Amino acid sequence: MGADAHIAGNSLPFLRVCGLTKHYVRRSGIARKRIPIAAVRGIDFEIAAGKTLALVGSSGSGKSTVARCVSRLERPDAGQIWVGDTDISRLGNHDLRPCRSEIQMIFQDAVTSMNPRFSAAQIIEEPLLIQGRGSKEDRRTRAQEIMSEVGLAPNSADRSVMEFSGGQRQRLAIARALLLQPKLIARGSPMRR
Repeated sequence: MGADAHIAGNSLPFLRVCGLTKHYVRRSGIARKRIPIAAVRGIDFEIAAGKTLALVGSSGSGKSTVARCVSRLERPDAGQIWVGDTDISRLGNHDLRPCRSEIQMIFQDAVTSMNPRFSAAQIIEEPLLIQGRGSKEDRRTRAQEIMSEVGLAPNSADRSVMEFSGGQRQRLAIARALLLQPKLIARGSPMRR
């Protein structure tokens, strides 16, 4: 489907994924032979603005891989990822920067996505810092506001993330994802190591 293709109603969906494919390499045997493992093969879907899509499948079926590719935390091996009229599947880091604020990720295991040396405020403020938005004071104010919005006490902003319970860490992850007011939020497992 090209950038000029339209769906019913003459408008593009917010997200279109066409032929998404991603492989990982596993090493096996004494010679450590490289064996490609297909995590995702030829996935197609689209999401209109304001809609929700749930990918359902067993553990290891590729759901998180799709989320990591769509959010461009990983580069797909093949296929296209259209955000509006832009195919982001092959964009480099510099060209991806404006798109990153529109697509955010919430990881299932929040603690593995957070630097344990950071305070709650630093974790939440990080997207604003990366995007170069606001002064230090503005970022702190916004972090405390969004902490309140997700049910966390704003006066706990200076606490280490390790001092929060698992549920509270998940709220921190949600606050961080919502901070940039993204158009798409993906949920999945952290990146493979």
